[in-house]
Amino acid sequence: MRITDHVLLVEGRDDHEVIYQFCNYYGIDNQSLFSVEVGDGFDSLLKELGIRVRTEVKVLGIVIDADANLSSRWEEIKSALAGDGYILPASPIKGGTIIESPNSNRPQIGIWLMPDNQEPGRNQAKQCKFDNAPALAKWGDRFHSQPYSKRGHPQ
Repeated sequence: MRITDHVLLVEGRDDHEVIYQFCNYYGIDNQSLFSVEVGDGFDSLLKELGIRVRTEVKVLGIVIDADANLSSRWEEIKSALAGDGYILPASPIKGGTIIESPNSNRPQIGIWLMPDNQEPGRNQAKQCKFDNAPALAKWGDRFHSQPYSKRGHPQ
């Protein structure tokens, strides 16, 4: 695996800091697993998403704030990915949404809406509390060869 094959898009610097703190807290060496690309807000992330699904990325993770309207955010992501053949469920999956590649030229995609993939809110409201860390880590396991529970953390 090359790090450039596994990319995590985050909405902004605050989200990047949450991922950094999360990885440190749970002893995850993210620098050897994936690169983090920081956007300049949700709209810029949507534009970048449309570009990144057409590159040589094999796994693309997306972490964004649900903000006040999780459903609206979800619909915007669905719409952004539909043109590339991705079919997303009607709403985010509680344990994290994983979308298989629609063809060999597109990456597998994982989507997590902060704070817990189910409720509206922003990461800052739960920053450093990691109330949802086990669920987020299990979601990340779908992209990782060594499961979260085997890295010394409870399931």
